[in-house]
Amino acid sequence: VVSHYFKYIEEEDSIRFMPIFQNNYKKTIKAIKFDSLFKDVFGEVIFKLDDLRFEDRIPPCKQGVATVSYIWESGEEGYKLLYLSAKNGNGSIDTKVTKIIFDDGESYERFMGVWSRKVGAQFIDWIKFSKSLNFLDVGCGNGAFSVQIDELCNPSSIIGIDPSSAQIDYASRREINVPSQFEVGDSMSLPFQDDKFDASIMALVIFFVPDPIKGVAEMLRVTKPGGTLAAYAWDVMSGGLPMEPMHKILREIGIEYPLPPSVHASQKRNMKKIWTDLGMSGVETATFYVKRSFKNFDDYWNIYSVGPSVSGTLKSLSSETVNEIKLKLNTSLERDADNNIITYAFANAVKGIKSKE
Repeated sequence: VVSHYFKYIEEEDSIRFMPIFQNNYKKTIKAIKFDSLFKDVFGEVIFKLDDLRFEDRIPPCKQGVATVSYIWESGEEGYKLLYLSAKNGNGSIDTKVTKIIFDDGESYERFMGVWSRKVGAQFIDWIKFSKSLNFLDVGCGNGAFSVQIDELCNPSSIIGIDPSSAQIDYASRREINVPSQFEVGDSMSLPFQDDKFDASIMALVIFFVPDPIKGVAEMLRVTKPGGTLAAYAWDVMSGGLPMEPMHKILREIGIEYPLPPSVHASQKRNMKKIWTDLGMSGVETATFYVKRSFKNFDDYWNIYSVGPSVSGTLKSLSSETVNEIKLKLNTSLERDADNNIITYAFANAVKGIKSKE
């Protein structure tokens, strides 16, 4: 599967698919674009064949240049992509990429804590939670958003669940003023009774859930009728990740890096579709923009190089390549009048209410 080579940007009446490794693609792929008939069915794209424009190669990979094969099925509304494969002269393409692993709550706090608090505050202000609610924090990680719930929402209780025992250990040591509990668990099989929580939240999580629809359906099951379900996530497909400046350099050099497994779920139209299709009412979406400053490049690098999406990748590279990345990154970063480094990120959000019927 080579879908991780592509990103897409939503336009007014179309979806434009563009290569992630722009420098390698300039000579091999013109564009993939189709108009009007895009359907929001995850993993399935329906289009008119005449609207598809592509060449038959993808960029140089670890084992050389690969050729892409497609199989289509004709239907009433156009053609549906059934199969895509990529092979090179040595056999199947090498698509092994280091996974994103959250196994250090303290490092995650240094890397993502500030970003999480900045966007989390906007999210909470947008939702406008009532007081004295019982909250479920799905994919709570190291408890960063649970702390914000405690500080800004006047909750009655907070329960957090996350698959990482290291993150749960860190979260359990947080100082929270209301009854709270953090436990290891699966977002797609929540260990709670039906109709238990007043509000169920996924903060920077939904794109990590292997099956977002199933995960949100589980949130819906354990939320009380009339309760709030909401989520927000960095807009991966449009460059909204805080680590986008480094990702951009990696793409320019032609180095693969891991992305969350369900990046499509970070798009507002897909979020809205999930919430609406599951029968929630009052569904709304929003986008939040945040920025962060660093005193100098060393400050920036010491934080971003330990991020879970790049640390494994950097460790696998030679010192010469890492130095090349640092040089390119240092040159590309924006500075303010005081020479502080300024970086930006943006996240999409969705909220809805569980039906009382």
